[in-house]
Amino acid sequence: AWNEAVGILHTIESIVRSTHRNTEVIVIDDGSTDSTREQVRSFIARQNIGKDTISVRYEYQENGGKSKALNHGLSLATGDIIVTIDADSVVDPDAILEIIKPFRDARIMSVAGNVKIGNRSRAIGLVQQLEYLYGFYFKKADAILNAVYIVGGAAAAYRREVFTELGGFDETIITEDIELSTRIQNAGHAIAYAPKSVIYTEGPADL
Repeated sequence: AWNEAVGILHTIESIVRSTHRNTEVIVIDDGSTDSTREQVRSFIARQNIGKDTISVRYEYQENGGKSKALNHGLSLATGDIIVTIDADSVVDPDAILEIIKPFRDARIMSVAGNVKIGNRSRAIGLVQQLEYLYGFYFKKADAILNAVYIVGGAAAAYRREVFTELGGFDETIITEDIELSTRIQNAGHAIAYAPKSVIYTEGPADL
């Protein structure tokens, strides 16, 4: 998260309401200068911790970019499946459950979720949603042909061992999700698509 005070709590709250309960949430604050830190810490302090509570952990780092923040999160995560979600997104209750299902196949090393535009009230949001529909429609065909070539960072899942084998996200570029997707393909691993794993993201408000 970088300066995501406006929507960060919606993101976190949507995750902790997930139907898949065996989940840990790690929020990496990439040097925010707004109230992101206070909002997340306040949420954690208010949580009623019980045996079925999804834990939320907050970590701050000096501003270093998204790739560095993702690698920071990787170093802290303990699970066998790593899911990345943008801090301006809202997760459908079944999204995590659905995105991990394809990993039942041992050949699958990464899974792309189904990203939809949440704010479609304006024409530009509708246009981007049509673009997404077009792209994700072809992802279904790509998955059948084992040819999914981009796992977008807003809704992505990875088997932990792929990072052990290939390393983390490239911190020298701004398209870290595309680069990693290509690296996974180059290594001969399979990538799947989970159309029922819906994650809503924020589209542009104006031209």
